[in-house]
This record gives sequence, C-alpha cells and structure tokens, in this order.
Amino acid sequence: MASSIYKAPDVASLVDIIETEGIESLDGRPDCHKLVKLVNQLANGCRNIDCDYSNYGMSWLVFPQALYASLTGENIVAPIQPPLVPPYNPNGTQQENAVISIQWQKNKELFDQMVHTDKALISIMKAKLDPKFRAQLSNMFVGTPDRTFQAFYNRLKTNFGRPSPHDITRNDERMRSAWDATDDISFLIKQIRDGAVFAYFVGQQKTDKELVTLGEKAILDTGLFATQYQGWKRRPDNARTWSDFEEYWQAEYNLWHETSNTAAQVGYGGNVKNNNEHQEAEQAYFNSLQHFGETNSHNAATFSTLSATNAQMANSLQAQISELTRKMEGLANAVQAPAPTQPTQIYTPYHPPNEGQYNTYNPMPRHGYAPQPLQQRPYGAHTYGRTGGGRGRGYRNRQRNTGQYRPPPGTPNQWPPTTYPPQSAQPPPQGFYNRPTHTNPVKYHKNWNYCWSCGFDVADDHTSGTCPYPKPGHIYHATRENPCNGCQKGKHKTQM
Repeated sequence: MASSIYKAPDVASLVDIIETEGIESLDGRPDCHKLVKLVNQLANGCRNIDCDYSNYGMSWLVFPQALYASLTGENIVAPIQPPLVPPYNPNGTQQENAVISIQWQKNKELFDQMVHTDKALISIMKAKLDPKFRAQLSNMFVGTPDRTFQAFYNRLKTNFGRPSPHDITRNDERMRSAWDATDDISFLIKQIRDGAVFAYFVGQQKTDKELVTLGEKAILDTGLFATQYQGWKRRPDNARTWSDFEEYWQAEYNLWHETSNTAAQVGYGGNVKNNNEHQEAEQAYFNSLQHFGETNSHNAATFSTLSATNAQMANSLQAQISELTRKMEGLANAVQAPAPTQPTQIYTPYHPPNEGQYNTYNPMPRHGYAPQPLQQRPYGAHTYGRTGGGRGRGYRNRQRNTGQYRPPPGTPNQWPPTTYPPQSAQPPPQGFYNRPTHTNPVKYHKNWNYCWSCGFDVADDHTSGTCPYPKPGHIYHATRENPCNGCQKGKHKTQM
C-alpha cells in the first residue's frame, strides 16, 4: 500500500518535465538580465509538474513567497519533512493506523517532490551556465548539499548579477510599453509579469496595485475595451488584484476576439473590423491635421528666426562694408599723396671777397653759409695781440674772445693784407660729415615693427596699419623692409 501511494518523481524525470518548455543556455557572464530570463523559463517549466496544492504546478519553488503571492494570489506553505517512519498510534485501531500511514506517505511524497524539484532546478541552471563561469561554482556549495534553488540563485545574483541604474530604468520602460490589441492579451500579461519578476530580483519590488495600474493603462490606450473596463471597475477592490486581472482580462479578451471575428465573417457594416478601419482613418486624418498645424507653427517660428538672423547679418555686413570703404579710401589717398622727402642740405662753398672790399671794417656774419667750415687762424695772422681768453700782454688792446676780429684802437678798419680770411676755403677733414650722430643702438621696444609716421622703434601693437597718430600722407602698408620714404626715427636702433 505504501509503495502505491508514494509517487514523487525522481530528479531526472523532473528535469525532463521542466525542459519541455525549452530552456536557453547562458552565453558569457550571467548578468541580471540573463538570470531573470532563465528564472522565468524555469518557472514556466515547473508549471508542468503536477502539484496537489497549487494551480501553477511547482513554480512556487522558483519565486520568493511574496513575489509568487503577488503574481498568483496563492500563499503556499512549503511542506515540512515528515518523520522517518509513520507515527502510528500504539492504542489505535488498524483502520486508524492505516489512515496515519496514508497521511505520512502523502506528506513524504510532497516533501520529496519539493526536494527533488529543487535539485532539478539547480541541475538545470548549472548546465545552462557558460562553462567559464560554471567552474567558479565548484566550491560554492561545498558542505551544504541541501541548499535550495532560491539560495543558489541568490548566490549567482550576488556574484555576477548586480544590476545597474540603467538596467532598472530599461525594465520600467519595457513594463510601460504600449500593447497592440491584435496580439493576444497574454503578451501584455507576460510583459508586466516579467518586469515584475526582474524588479523583485533587483530590489525594486512592484506592488500589486502598481502591476494592475500598468495593465489598465495599456488596455485603455487601445481605445477598444471601454465596456469591458467598466465591468472590471465594478468589481470590489479585493477582487481586482493582479491574479484577478489576469483571469478577468484573459476571459474578456477571448470573448471580444471571438465576437470580432464573428461580426467580420458575417459582413455587417458595423463589424469590428470596419469600425477599426474607420477609427484608424479618423485617427489618421486627425493626426495629419495636427501634423499640418505643428508643421506650420514650426515653419512660422523658423521664418521668424531667419528674418531676425538676416536683419542682424545685414546690419553687420553694412558695418563691415563701411569700415572696408574707409580703409580703401585711406589706401587710395596714401597712394595718390606724394611721398615725403627729406630736406636737402645745400653746401655752399665759401668764396672770399676781393681785398678792396676790406677797406672799411665790416664784420662778416657768423652764419653766412651753411654749414660753416672750421678754419684755423694761421700763426702770425696779425700782430696786435692775442685774441684768446687769457689775460696776458695785450689784454687791454683787445676784448674777450668773441670769434670776431677787432683792430686795435687808432688803426684803420682793414683786414690784414693776404692773411685773414684765407684766399680759398680749406675742405673739412676726411670723415667729418660721417661721424655718428647717435650713440645708443639698443631698441626700447623689443620688436621689429615699423610705422610710416613714427619710425622704427614703436610699441608691440603699433605698425603703419594701426598707427594711432597718422601724419598727413600716412602710408598704411609701409613696413620695415619697405618704409616708402617714411619716418627714419630709430632706424639706428638695431639691437634688442
């Protein structure tokens, strides 16, 4: 009797049952996305395992109790391990002990089923991991062979599957994605369910109300289930959980789908297909009008911006044209104006007058010609005393040295004959006019700029083109290499 009641399948059989739904292998690092996807596949496979106390098979072993209760509305209590032998009543009747034996075998069956399913889930997950990471798990459960699948998964998540903020954001976006009513509503339910599982395992658990709200919004956005939505809202609050949502809307969608197909087959003008096409046409027309208005508004704003930009460009261009015209006029005037020339020094040689012109005293001006040559009075030119500045003999017969000849008192106003001035002017010594007129060759400004009006030693920002004080006829393009007969001031400064 005991063997006929005990029917818990072994681990190998459970592995085959779970993998009938198809379990994908994990390539590479088992991150949070891959692990959650694997968990969902294992949960679907566990639904195929017969379970006397759950409508979803042994999938409650895959999810934590709180998450499973939120998704299914079932609060499962895990079976406890029965004693090694049936707890018979020594004073009981044979019939009573038979009932105890049956109950003990049933409890053992449920407990063994849970243990074997845990082992099957762990075996499948290990087999689906990438071989590179499977080797790292060899010492993970040493000494603890009775760990559950959830403990195994949590260890994997801790070591490899920590989520990033970006992963959490993307999951929220997937849960809020629009649902196409042409697809079965099971797609919407799976979309929200998978997102809830991911959120739970990454520490962002969604409440039952949040899941229901996401489903309601997706259904309302289709605009096709107003009547069904009213019936849903008439239900009491405790009958509008997520598990109720799945059951109610799956049934209503099936009925709506059957009705839509029947009306389309009969060919009534008011069938759902035609209504949908009419609604789509109206929506397309409305969207085109809205798009046309948005386009016009955008074009108007663009034209306004372009007009303002063109006005600014016109003002800027006019100012640039005026400035360019002013500079071109200055260049034209500079080209037309004659180049300034240095004043020419005219050397007029000295021509002594005839001796008859010296009959009367007529002192010669000191600056009768330019430049006046240096002349040395010959020794013994006159015998009327010195003309120096000393106070020797003859001082009273002369005045202070003034550079002019004065005859002594009582003598006629005559030049001494053939003595002074000389009969012919003597040329100045060689190199007299080539003596350097400047003694400092070091530049004050450490640059090689040149200005036509200011010369060769000017500031760093001072050139012929930027001269703040241009003189008449200023040439703006004059440079140090081509000064255009400009100012020569500072030309001798050739050292920095």
